[in-house]
Amino acid sequence: MTAFDLLLRSREFESEDAVKQYMADYDSKSTKEVMANINMYAHQQIFAVVLDDLASESVKLLKAENYAGWVDFVRSYEYPVIISTLIQFVDSAALCRLLMTESMKQNDKCGMLVTGLLRYQWLWRLHKEEDSGREAQVEEEISEMVGRYLVYFGAEDVVLWSIRQPEMKLRLVNNETLRFDRCVDIIRNYLYQSVNLGELPMDSEDLEYLIFLSRAYQTREEDAKERLGSILENVITLLTRKRYMWQHGLSQSVVAKMRTIRDNILIVGKEKWKEVMDRIVLKYEGYKCPSISETYERIDGECWMYCVLLLLSESEEYTDAEKRDCFRQMAQTILSQCHVCDNVHLIESYYITPLSLAELVVSQVLKDCRDEFECALLDSNIPLLYVVKVLENGNALSSEVVVRKLMDMKSREWETEKLRLKQMRQQENVIKEVETFFLKEGLL
Repeated sequence: MTAFDLLLRSREFESEDAVKQYMADYDSKSTKEVMANINMYAHQQIFAVVLDDLASESVKLLKAENYAGWVDFVRSYEYPVIISTLIQFVDSAALCRLLMTESMKQNDKCGMLVTGLLRYQWLWRLHKEEDSGREAQVEEEISEMVGRYLVYFGAEDVVLWSIRQPEMKLRLVNNETLRFDRCVDIIRNYLYQSVNLGELPMDSEDLEYLIFLSRAYQTREEDAKERLGSILENVITLLTRKRYMWQHGLSQSVVAKMRTIRDNILIVGKEKWKEVMDRIVLKYEGYKCPSISETYERIDGECWMYCVLLLLSESEEYTDAEKRDCFRQMAQTILSQCHVCDNVHLIESYYITPLSLAELVVSQVLKDCRDEFECALLDSNIPLLYVVKVLENGNALSSEVVVRKLMDMKSREWETEKLRLKQMRQQENVIKEVETFFLKEGLL
């Protein structure tokens, strides 16, 4: 049965025209485009009655250890959705390695597709098979396989594959997700140390890739100031011209990436942060005021970089006075943006994140700046609900001035805000959270 006949008889395609369109779209893609979409292809499968016959043939070849025959059999169906379906029957990381030994003998478009899908299956099976007694063996296997991938796929593809792996523990924390994330960390750490940096292009519109490059150069080259300057320039250009989507959380992995760019800034120059801040700030006033669409294109990057710059407070490169000066300018800039943006949604969904990080900084690092920051926050035009969300990130309030200002703000705004929240469905939990904070601070 041909690939066309199989696709036509599957549930995923409604008509002959749909099959022809799918095949034509895939045929028009270059090998690089195919590899860029490999994770998407890995999640595509078909369901068809005739698939049972193909599965039986696949299993028979695998049981006979006819790995070259299996690769030829899979290649004969050519299209990702069929090949991905057949690869689901490869049920161990060891079997994936054996099959890749055969598939790597051919580096045409189909060979790359088959090997790329087997690579995906290998990682998925590997983390499921890992147990507490095999950590060293798993690390050794990963190092060996990533070395082979670098030779076959090339440095850029392997780096992009590694950074596109999801952080599973953000979805669900259990032993399996932690093992997957550990495997990905091993892959990336191997690449930081071993990838040929000369094979990696410096220009990219992928922030994750630029962060990888920055960390790799910081890890491997002592005199990398010029390279890191170019990377930083590309990061700023990207954040000011193209939307960078992030979930505005401050997970451990997100903060680690922010610290990488922070260290990049420090290596380029101690005073570089001032230029970075000036370039990243959105101008809400004046003739260069951005449109609504431009604002939403850039605000993610603006807030992400504010977080990077706030983390300069951790650096030992600065004196305490320099840290305070940097923090005050950053805090003033963010609060000023909240004042002039004239859009409460931008505060709620975007500026709340760097403000929350600023509260963490003054609660844990720059404690002598805490009263000053919290008073400025309470004197701003930010609604009470979001002020509370920021203050929740710190320790218990200790300043009488801050407590008094918060009490005044509560007496002016809370009853009206609570009434508004009650009129909105599914907001009772928000009211409980705010009142729990008031109770903890002795304001109820």
